[in-house]
Amino acid sequence: MVDVTSLTNEKLLKKAEEGDLSAIYAYAERLLSSDDPQKQEEACGWLIHGAAMHHAPSIRLLGKAYEEGRGIRHSLHEAARLYASAAEKGDVEAQYRMGLCSLKGQGTDQDFEAAARWFERAAKKDHIESMHNIAVLKEKGIGTEEDYAGALQWYEKAAARGDVSSMNRIATEFARNGDYEEAVSWYWRSAQEGNPSAMFNLASCYQKGSGTKRDTEKAFYWYGKAAGLGNVSAMYNLGVCYAKGIDTEQDLSKASEWFKKAADGGDEESRKLYEFCQSKIEEAEENTEEEEEEVKPLERVKSRFMNLKDKLNRKRHRDSF
Repeated sequence: MVDVTSLTNEKLLKKAEEGDLSAIYAYAERLLSSDDPQKQEEACGWLIHGAAMHHAPSIRLLGKAYEEGRGIRHSLHEAARLYASAAEKGDVEAQYRMGLCSLKGQGTDQDFEAAARWFERAAKKDHIESMHNIAVLKEKGIGTEEDYAGALQWYEKAAARGDVSSMNRIATEFARNGDYEEAVSWYWRSAQEGNPSAMFNLASCYQKGSGTKRDTEKAFYWYGKAAGLGNVSAMYNLGVCYAKGIDTEQDLSKASEWFKKAADGGDEESRKLYEFCQSKIEEAEENTEEEEEEVKPLERVKSRFMNLKDKLNRKRHRDSF
């Protein structure tokens, strides 16, 4: 069987015109990714054709076009209807998207039980994001019975397949059970893949020496990475580092900046520390101004003294002749 995704647009179009459903989907997908509105409309025309032939992937991609308003009018209701149709036909991505729609009440009634059912169906077919989502729902007992052991099994499966959020969650479970070395290993893997929560947790391990050698320099580095990606707790800790001069020069201005960002993220303690830093900065500025004012009269005295000294020198010079 020919892999249609490797074909040129001309050959792909030819196969689509011959009624090849895989080619119809692949050609429409290429057109839909374009920024050209005409190509997007053409894509939707092909997807409608594929959907009329009961092709589940085409139905699902047409739903995505409705969801994003690409090449066709924006309609969350129509998107959810098409996702449900494709999901019932066994399309795994559509099952995942139907889970999201049910969870959020997007284009359909909010239904946590339906969300759990769709996520679990997709998870059983190795859909990674669905594995993580059903794990979260089982852990919290949302839309399904609370099942901590079952949740951990799904987290483990998702983590083994590279889901960074599940890696972070598994690491936290190891830490909770006292196995900090294994926790650090999983935090590090997740952090390397860009997960800000894992970056924060890894920084905390370095700061405390939990499961690894204590290294405040590395802690400062990972707090900075996590804070830069919006982790509020990391912003707070980075503010503390700058305020106290931990593995960096003490800098109340930078501390104030990070406390302000954390406060804007909803951290009330950071708001108090931001106000405290600001008061110290203003106090330092006022003291500097007062010192400058004290220097000015002293400079005037020095100037008058030098003028007088100069006059006396000139007088001595005259008297010597």
